Amino acid sequence: TRMAVEACTASMVLTGFIHNDPHEGNIMLHDDGKLVFLDFGLMSRVDEEIMEGFARGIQALLSEDWSTLAEAFVDVGFVS
Repeated sequence: TRMAVEACTASMVLTGFIHNDPHEGNIMLHDDGKLVFLDFGLMSRVDEEIMEGFARGIQALLSEDWSTLAEAFVDVGFVS
């Protein structure tokens, strides 16, 4: 589960693409330990502003900087 969350987050932050249906039927663990995504029928592109805000929010969360986290959420429209 953690690998899948990390892979989905990295995909959004680094490429701007999101797999919109990441359930156990669309993700498998290869014999070499790598995560494999299947069924790319539901994909979305994320605006650069949201990618940057999400990355800023992750950094704020990891450093427990709650005011920056709140600002990041407001900046990208997650909360008002």
